[in-house]
Amino acid sequence: MARPATEQPLEVIAIRLPPALIAHARRYADLYQTSLSALAREGLDMRLRSSQHPKKYDGNTNIPSATLALLMRLATTLTATAEELRTACHGDTEMGQYDGNTEVLSEMYDGNTESIQEQYDGNTETILSTYDSNTQRAPKPYDGMTAHPEAIPAEPIQQPDIPPFDTRKYALGALCTHGHAYHRTGHSLRRLSDRECIECHRARARAYRQRQRQAPPATLGQARIEGAQDRSTEEKRQPEQCTSAASVPPFDPVKHHLGKLCAHGHAWGSSGQSLRANNKAGYCLACNAALNKAKRQARPA
Repeated sequence: MARPATEQPLEVIAIRLPPALIAHARRYADLYQTSLSALAREGLDMRLRSSQHPKKYDGNTNIPSATLALLMRLATTLTATAEELRTACHGDTEMGQYDGNTEVLSEMYDGNTESIQEQYDGNTETILSTYDSNTQRAPKPYDGMTAHPEAIPAEPIQQPDIPPFDTRKYALGALCTHGHAYHRTGHSLRRLSDRECIECHRARARAYRQRQRQAPPATLGQARIEGAQDRSTEEKRQPEQCTSAASVPPFDPVKHHLGKLCAHGHAWGSSGQSLRANNKAGYCLACNAALNKAKRQARPA
């Protein structure tokens, strides 16, 4: 904090203090928004301006006169009470031994209530009021530590109920073009293998099976070709032109399909397409046969 302007110039001195006192002084200075120098100057000013100088304790405690008078009256009262108790105990002993029978003396009530007025003895009786469940505690002395209010934890945000799914196969991603939100989360459930929306994949599979059921037997191979097209353009996917069974030699649609014409121009019949394998490589069968033939010819006899 900024040092306040003073009329007289200040000089720097070095003093030795215990670490505990230094820490306590720093906490006090932070609490009251002051500096250690200002705190030290204020303490020295209070001590030097005081009219009484501290003296070494000699074992005698000076008690104020009012407190001393009260203690004397209390001692006198206690002494008189103790004497009365001793007299009463001594008188009961002289009356005789107790025979086990207690005599009860009852007097007839005459309808007059006697009020006993006692002379004020200087002691004020305190009457406790009815407890109202509010306990008032005396303030604790300052211990040098600044209390900080406890932070109230924020209420947890209610998350929507999301049905569980296999995190090893699927994950929540961006919303697809068809707006397939996974249970009002605003995200689509996508496959980890190709990041395709699972609902789009199911819709495409249903359409593919519907085409297979509706297609004639001669064009089942062509329906398989249409099902193997690129899945990134589901809405813009155009079906390939079907060829007649007379111009295209038959093939096993389970193992092969007609695809893009290879670089060597191996067309399957008059379809203008190459017969390819139904695997991840999707190689041309004619190119694969030519490659295997060349390898066999290159082997030494």
